[in-house]
Amino acid sequence: MSLSSLEERLITLVEHWYSETSAAELLALGAPALRRVLDAKEGKGTLQRQGADPRDYEDAMRQVILVLGKHALDAVLEEMRRRGWSNDRMVLSGLGCVADARIVEMLAGLYASKVPLDRQMAIEHMGAQRDPRATQTLIRALHDRSESVRLAAVKSLGETGDPNGIDALTAFAKRSAGKPWIATEARSVIAKLRRSRRAPRAG
Repeated sequence: MSLSSLEERLITLVEHWYSETSAAELLALGAPALRRVLDAKEGKGTLQRQGADPRDYEDAMRQVILVLGKHALDAVLEEMRRRGWSNDRMVLSGLGCVADARIVEMLAGLYASKVPLDRQMAIEHMGAQRDPRATQTLIRALHDRSESVRLAAVKSLGETGDPNGIDALTAFAKRSAGKPWIATEARSVIAKLRRSRRAPRAG
């Protein structure tokens, strides 16, 4: 496939990233597609069709990298590292929602930031992880000095489905009694995790 035809195909796939057919074709294009996607993320050209909404494009690019990461994480990480990408840049590019121990470590590193927005983004991505270390980081984030980070931790604990967060959430709800909307969110997540704990396991 020529560079121009590859680029045109990728533009179409980025537009329709939500389609299973598009995801399968994207993966079938292999290493050349990965390199071109990362080129676009670095500002070396674009895979955005003229007139498209830039916000939709950025969201689509994150989803495209997520698809690549879910199915070929080793290759994606290798190419990103070859380009000198930092761990923070990797997870924020779309890899943060790939359930993998290496991603958990990167998100934990991002959570160590002094910038509240960085910590919030790390915690929001932690919800996609099914790893005890992610749950422990989320529990620790319930004590974060930023309210937005604490609220993100509550929501992400609900996404993990890990009942080990129930006791910490119960204590958090009591501490948050003066802020009913936060305490209510925590109690809602506690109920969700209790239902998850009672649900029969498949197999």
